[in-house]
Amino acid sequence: SLSQPESLVPSYRLYHSDVPAFESPYSVSPVGVFPYRPQSVQLAIVDETALEVTWEAPANDGGDDIIEYEIQWYSTVNQDEVQVLMVEGATGGTFTLTVPAGEAGPFDYDHPAVGIEL
Repeated sequence: SLSQPESLVPSYRLYHSDVPAFESPYSVSPVGVFPYRPQSVQLAIVDETALEVTWEAPANDGGDDIIEYEIQWYSTVNQDEVQVLMVEGATGGTFTLTVPAGEAGPFDYDHPAVGIEL
């Protein structure tokens, strides 16, 4: 118990074994606890192709070492999604955007991605 310093109460009186006492009708079944979420999660844009996620360890590890983290990525929901295709060395010209839903263009080579709709 964190409420009592061990100097006041001996450690053998603070903790209970999960092994039942001899001929006792009672038993103890430990219940697992999930760790808390990481703290101070931050997302930074590194460049046009990379993001960086940083965090601090959770305040409670659930009683066991944390050996891995799972990072989940969700696409936008009910939001316009902008995807950018970068072609190195393009100094002029036009392009046409063709997808299964249709075709749009021609656009100047440096046309911004925002505003193109099919």
